[in-house]
Amino acid sequence: MGKKKDKKGKRQAQAESPVSDSASKSVTTAEPRPKMSSKEFEQEMEKLQVELVKMQEWVRATGAKVCVLFEGRDTAGKGGVIRLRARDEDPRKIWKLTPMDLRSYSRWYDYSRARDAMFAATDTPETPWYVVDANDKRRARLNCIAHLLSQVPYEEVPRKPVKFPKRQAKGDYVDPDYPYRMVPAIY
Repeated sequence: MGKKKDKKGKRQAQAESPVSDSASKSVTTAEPRPKMSSKEFEQEMEKLQVELVKMQEWVRATGAKVCVLFEGRDTAGKGGVIRLRARDEDPRKIWKLTPMDLRSYSRWYDYSRARDAMFAATDTPETPWYVVDANDKRRARLNCIAHLLSQVPYEEVPRKPVKFPKRQAKGDYVDPDYPYRMVPAIY
């Protein structure tokens, strides 16, 4: 993720990557992978969020400009079609579908041709397009963030430790006798 300069000034990857080996490898298989547990997803996401903050601090400190464009199609792929139809048939899941949404659903391959033409015209080494397999939403999010982090040569910016001043003494402060409206303690 973050990069360090070695003694010769060359960039090298940090010895310990915050991304697990399974998350950092690009794997395309015909077989669906087992569903990622919430616990595993949260553990990996926490590591990536730490790295995103490091990248953010580097951008702020260096004035670097990072532009990321996400383009996607709603109800993308076979899974999206299944979800769309399941929601249509389930009275508990009601969503607003505009006439444009319904027309776009019927024009899937027109949009596919437009996407293909856009890639052919604009995918260059300087401005590459990357496609994320989003059939597994958890893995898609992790893979997308890990890939983004791997494309930006950020470095961890040293930070000064925060030193809080001593809190003032209570002195003559008295808690008011006010009927506060308390948020219910549900959790």
